[in-house]
Amino acid sequence: MKLVERLKRNANRLNFGVDTKDFEFKKLKEIAEGGDVVNVVNGFIKYTTEDNGTQYLIIDKAHKALVNVPTHRNALINELLQETDAVDIIKAGGLGYRVYSYKSKYGSECFSVEFTDLDI
Repeated sequence: MKLVERLKRNANRLNFGVDTKDFEFKKLKEIAEGGDVVNVVNGFIKYTTEDNGTQYLIIDKAHKALVNVPTHRNALINELLQETDAVDIIKAGGLGYRVYSYKSKYGSECFSVEFTDLDI
């Protein structure tokens, strides 16, 4: 397959079909305030900034939110998005995330996400 065809196919494949124009940006801490629950991942948005490099947002329709994902999860998300089957499972609502907190080595409270399979 030619490179341009692959790029077009991947661009279409990574369109999760969720209209996010009315969504709010939320931090993991805000999602964690809802308790220890598993939320559905409705897709991902990849973006790059000069200060932080590549980052991902979780598209969360239930919270009408774009949730910032810590960069230490980038490798896992990159791997998921390269697999057609995984993208199809995400589109079908088969991937969830749970927010958890931990103490940094400096004693501050930090938040991260754990991904989990959902029955579809």
